[in-house]
Amino acid sequence: MAAILFVSFCFIDKNITGIIGWTFETLLNLLCFLIMIYGCVRIKTSQKGTLLLFIIYFISILIRPENIVIFSPFLLYVLLIFADKIKYIRHFIYFLSVFIAYLLVKYLIFGDIFPTGFYRKMSSPGLLNKDGILYVKDFLLEYKFHIIFIILATIGFKILKKDEKFIDKNIIISSVIICFVTILFFLKSNPLIGVHFRYLINIMGMIYILMSFIIIQIFSNKRGVLLAGIAILQIGKTSANVRNNIFSFIPDTETQINQHKYIQLGKYFNENIKNPGDIYFAFGDAGAIPYSFSCKFIDLNGLSEPYLAKLVSNKNSSLKTELYIRYLNKYKPDIIVILNGEENQKNPVLLHGPLQKPNEYRSFLKNLSENGYLYGGTIKAYYKLHIALNKNSKNFEELSNVLKKYSQYENLSDHSGKFIINFDAGNIQFNSINTNLK
Repeated sequence: MAAILFVSFCFIDKNITGIIGWTFETLLNLLCFLIMIYGCVRIKTSQKGTLLLFIIYFISILIRPENIVIFSPFLLYVLLIFADKIKYIRHFIYFLSVFIAYLLVKYLIFGDIFPTGFYRKMSSPGLLNKDGILYVKDFLLEYKFHIIFIILATIGFKILKKDEKFIDKNIIISSVIICFVTILFFLKSNPLIGVHFRYLINIMGMIYILMSFIIIQIFSNKRGVLLAGIAILQIGKTSANVRNNIFSFIPDTETQINQHKYIQLGKYFNENIKNPGDIYFAFGDAGAIPYSFSCKFIDLNGLSEPYLAKLVSNKNSSLKTELYIRYLNKYKPDIIVILNGEENQKNPVLLHGPLQKPNEYRSFLKNLSENGYLYGGTIKAYYKLHIALNKNSKNFEELSNVLKKYSQYENLSDHSGKFIINFDAGNIQFNSINTNLK
């Protein structure tokens, strides 16, 4: 009954349903959390399953590397409640040996044991990150009534002396440990693209586990009423959902992919550029475009560029900017997105990348303007993408013509043929390709 109720709560949660089909690893992370909670209860009662617990722990690290920190206090708790501590430590040594071997192989292949996200998310000075604080605060506000319900129900069960048969205490303790460490971790980090609170999905899981047991306890003598309520809830949710047929999930997803504006732009370039594999394309979004455009992609924010990701934590602003410029100059991109959003914005930065100060980004753009990059035009996508082309590229003329023929193209240069990016320290100007093409 608890499992049915838990799945029902997940199904009506707009954040969890929003994650489906968008970020599959997040759902796998929730599954690992549930298995580990179940494993804790099983280990306490049967003294078995420790090896499986470490296997799930290893899988969870592969899914989300931060789980090495988030789940480790939970494993210490399991050690305390596990009778055969020698056996537990032996299994831990097995896990540690495999994990060290994995890190060694990873280092030999990639030259690093950390993913680029580590450098981008954990680079803030001090104990806390303002973006992390806001992220956790918004989550707590979103689920405040769930949390209040759990607290009041727990107090009520204590007063009525029903708390002993309410729920296995190991479920509560292990869930609280994992969720508490999760909150601490993300108070320190910058949760980039934390849509649907996906980094806090384990806390959603804990909330719905506790709510499920609470409601079962409340309706302990009225299971039929509870089942009827669940059925009505699910019918209402299904009828209100745009996707009424679960079998339409795959075609719906394919349609969404094909209608994705970055996918459409990438396909257009891929189909209209003679040798797309020769083109270096630089943009601060490593998601959709490189999947539909077989170019040599450079992520300005560093998600797919370890060198740039490591620059995020560099506290020397001038050195960081110089190294960033030097890295881009090495590749001399044919196409580069110089600005996202409205053309009249002031003091733009690379919010999710190394150049997070206006003076840093201004220096980068100034270098581009002085080294042969021309404003090629603006593409209307989810944001306006203001594009510069390298006039020294052998593909310059072809790219200019291809770009201008795109259906969502517009030229936003001023009457003098310049595209201006506004900074308090002095505007940066890019000449337009229209005044440079012969």
